[in-house]
Amino acid sequence: EEIYALRKTNPTTGAQLNYRTAREVAGDPYIIDTNGDGVINTQDRVVLGNFNPKFYGGFNLAVTYGNLYASAVFTYSYGAKRMWNYTYSSVSAGLATYNSYNHMQDSWNFTNDPMTQLPRIGLTGTYNALSDFVIHDASFIRLNALNINYRLPKRWFNDKFLNGIDLTFQASNLFTITKYPGFDPQGNFGSTDMASSYVVGTRDSQELIGVGSGVDYSRYPSSTTFSLGVKLSFK
Repeated sequence: EEIYALRKTNPTTGAQLNYRTAREVAGDPYIIDTNGDGVINTQDRVVLGNFNPKFYGGFNLAVTYGNLYASAVFTYSYGAKRMWNYTYSSVSAGLATYNSYNHMQDSWNFTNDPMTQLPRIGLTGTYNALSDFVIHDASFIRLNALNINYRLPKRWFNDKFLNGIDLTFQASNLFTITKYPGFDPQGNFGSTDMASSYVVGTRDSQELIGVGSGVDYSRYPSSTTFSLGVKLSFK
């Protein structure tokens, strides 16, 4: 009923006009008619965000206490928007004969829930128009590196062949604080080239736009690494 209520009638011919596509059914994404003309087309496009952050940077924290020294390097970014291609491709690719994301079980096809995480999935590419459903805030703060060094007390080495021993613990990419739903709010892109292109628009009107790192392809993020070291100083 909602779909039919959205459709308008051509005042000249009396023919019924599709709101977005002729194949639109229950469970499809509800694309907003921003200019109010009753038809979804290129005139309804709006800016959904910018993958360049409003500001970004980093800072270092360090502390020394006796023979203990610790430092931490943080980076942050605020205001960037990214397209999570994982969700977009799940809906657009359809329920093919190949392996599919487990996430697709949360779609309308399986739940019939209007508050489901994914709209209807179909082989016809029902979700061919980009919307803010797949655009997410990629702001984050990340602990990039942690270094802890402890020098054993010098008195332990009196009258010995050693001057001292330093113990070192290092870790990288320990954690990221973010609301971004993907693996990594900063990486996982196919190309950093600003000229990289992506098709947007409806079936009737499409165009290529440069997006580069604005699309997250869910490649594996940077690993968290740990290392231990021992430094011996001889007399």
